[in-house]
Amino acid sequence: MAVAIPFVQVAAAVIGAGAAIKGGMDAKKAGKENAARAKAEAEEQARRTRIDQQKTEALARARAAASGSQGGSVDAYLAGLQDEHQKELQWIGKAGGMQASAANTAGKNAASAQWGNALGYLGQAGSTAASQKSWWN
Repeated sequence: MAVAIPFVQVAAAVIGAGAAIKGGMDAKKAGKENAARAKAEAEEQARRTRIDQQKTEALARARAAASGSQGGSVDAYLAGLQDEHQKELQWIGKAGGMQASAANTAGKNAASAQWGNALGYLGQAGSTAASQKSWWN
């Protein structure tokens, strides 16, 4: 009966290590999924923003044409508007990339913590097993 308690402790530690390893794999997978989701959301936001920008640019052209305005100031305004719109789209892409990177890193960090837990459980199992000299006699 004295051997049963350490055996249960070793078995529980090994099971805990397995659960921690699975948790680590799940965390890494979740990080990748969250990163893909962040990237897709940024791409969709950029697509919708570009549609709104095109409407704004078309409206500006139509207003200029309806007022009879032509030439340098209208062209300069439209060029500036397009430049600003391009910067906005670039920012959306950059922000989405940073969100994706952060999500991926969070998944990797959580996985590393779980793998560290797994090593702790395995160390506990080894320590418990080694401390039972009666097992080896």
